[in-house]
Parts: sequence; structure tokens; C-alpha cells
Amino acid sequence: MPLRVHVVVGARPNLPKAAALFLAAEGRELVLDLIHTGQHTSPLMSDAFAADLGLPVPSHILSWTPNGDRIQAMSRAYRDLLQASPPDAVAVLGDVDSTLAATLAASGAGVSVVHVEAGLRSRELEMKEETNRRLVDRLADRLYTHSHAATHQLQREGRAAEDIVEVGNVMVDTLIAMADRTRPPEFNPLPATFGLVTLHRPELVE
Repeated sequence: MPLRVHVVVGARPNLPKAAALFLAAEGRELVLDLIHTGQHTSPLMSDAFAADLGLPVPSHILSWTPNGDRIQAMSRAYRDLLQASPPDAVAVLGDVDSTLAATLAASGAGVSVVHVEAGLRSRELEMKEETNRRLVDRLADRLYTHSHAATHQLQREGRAAEDIVEVGNVMVDTLIAMADRTRPPEFNPLPATFGLVTLHRPELVE
């Protein structure tokens, strides 16, 4: 019987990480269901990136009212889905609000949680993402890290070694998988060697 896993996404940073999981699952005894929390519903923030990355259409898009606490609203909506049709495990990605919401719902429903990109720390406690990732790492049953440093960080925080699996950087996996599509077209005026930098945090752009 294949293992059925919910892969939860909700915001743009989740999508390339999810793409790496779906690629890795090919040919394995796994059934991955893409669950979208509805955190980012704009086509330019979600659909366009998902299509470029080759992600499937979500099995479920959660419905919730954007009033009050967003994390609680998404968590309640996902808890209802879990109660109706629980998977064998839930994979949460990164540190966005959807990641914490899905973790809270799955943990409360008794469904195993796997955190991909666990152990990442900025130590900037005023950052919401830092709070999210620390809470998720406390609640998750399995912690998949991208580096030795992340693994050691989790161990320093008291997580048992048997709960941690060092799997490498899923963002790099997706970068390699998409490498052929990152080359400029022949008519592009850019030189043969070029780079792309994206800046999105206020701390970087102000």
C-alpha cells in the first residue's frame, strides 16, 4: 500500500520546495496530494509559478474567511479536511504562515508532520518567519534538514538525533531540475554569463 502524504503549500516560497518533493517521489511507493491553504491566491503569486515548476493542480484549496487571525483560520480549515480524510503524513515546507497552520492542524489531529527545511535560523526574533520555523520544529515528528549546521542547531535545541534526517537543499534540487530553462533565449541582449538577484525583504531593499 503506497504511503499517502499531503504536501501543503500556501505561499510562493513553498512552491519550488514542493516541486522537488514531487520530482523525488516519481517511481516510489508514495502518493503525494498537493494541498493549497489559500494564503496566496493571486495567479501571479501562485498559479504561474506552480505551472512553471510542473506542479499538479491542488487536490484541495482550503476555504476560510480572511478576518482575524490568518493562521488560526487556515489551521481550522485544514483540520476539517484532515478529519474527513486523514493522510499517513503531512509534509510542511519552510516557514510561512501556511507551514505553521498546517503543522498545528496535523499535530492536533494526530497526523505525523514532516518539516522540510528544518533547523534554519536567523536569530532575528522579530521576524514572523523565525517564530514560525521554531514552533514547527518543536511540533514536527520528523525534521528534514538542508545542512550540517541545521542538524546541529536542532540537536542543540534538544531534538533527538533519530528525529532528524539530513537530506540536502531542496531549493538546489529544483534549481538543478530547472537549469535548462534559466538560460537566456538567443535573441536576449544579455551576455552569455549573467546573474539574477531577487530582493523581497524590507531589510534588504530599504
